[in-house]
Amino acid sequence: KDSYLISQSSSLSVCIYVYICIACNLIISEFRAIQPSEEKVKMSAAEKKPFVPSSHISVKIKSQDDICVYFRIKRDVELRTMMQAYSDKVGQDMSVFRFHFDGIRIKPNQTPNELELEDGDEIDAL
Repeated sequence: KDSYLISQSSSLSVCIYVYICIACNLIISEFRAIQPSEEKVKMSAAEKKPFVPSSHISVKIKSQDDICVYFRIKRDVELRTMMQAYSDKVGQDMSVFRFHFDGIRIKPNQTPNELELEDGDEIDAL
């Protein structure tokens, strides 16, 4: 009779063990279904927020005397306003200066987008 009880209890232990394993596997598979993989998270974040350049850029105007004046301007606004502000700041008429970017003279009606100015670019005031 004792050997019968021992065999029954070991069978019961095996059944409980199998049941626990099945339950754990179900819980793990449900958890994985809920939690997106790291790769999916990166992809969805990239899809949600495409890179959009800022509507403003910071530009430095540097004189021949190495005096620098910094401006923050919109990409689609004519540079005339920045040129006039620089001239006012240094106390000269705008017609006194020639403004150059990468060796090319800037016209007052051009925009940063037309010149492909980027954040941090330097304009020379000659």
